Amino acid sequence: MPYKAIKGRQTRPTERNLYTPELVRGRVITRHISGESNRHIASEEGIDRETVGRILSQREVVQLIAECQARVLSLFPKAIAAYEEILDSGNLALKAAIATKLLEGLQVLHRGGIEKTIDIANRASPELERKDRECLVLGQMMQMALEKKNRFDIDNPELDTLESDMRRRLEALSAGA
Repeated sequence: MPYKAIKGRQTRPTERNLYTPELVRGRVITRHISGESNRHIASEEGIDRETVGRILSQREVVQLIAECQARVLSLFPKAIAAYEEILDSGNLALKAAIATKLLEGLQVLHRGGIEKTIDIANRASPELERKDRECLVLGQMMQMALEKKNRFDIDNPELDTLESDMRRRLEALSAGA
């Protein structure tokens, strides 16, 4: 019997529906947008990691995540403009609160924050000597703190201690140069 060629036709794979309940899929998407890893999501939701990947790779989910990211990114210029407007306003109390929040957010006012700032300054300007950069940053920080203290007539022993510590440190750095 002669060999008869079979016309092979490939069919598009059908997209199968997920068996995971819609409520779980919603939580997976929310957790992913919040920045949790697929492994952590799978562990917390009690599902397989590959299931998390399948949920997140669906076309609608990918589009939703991309739209959310685009919306968040479009808010940054508006937020920066709002901060600038407040910092340029005449309301000193509001300016101080916003400036403090910004410095806290940048972790300048946290423990070790000044050292981190000095480290950043050291990496950013290699042409200056290390002690010069430290003096510059410490001087700027002290000047800012003292201006706020004097402007708002703040009677705070911690600020007085900060002032004396900064002056002592600057003198030590200047003497060691």
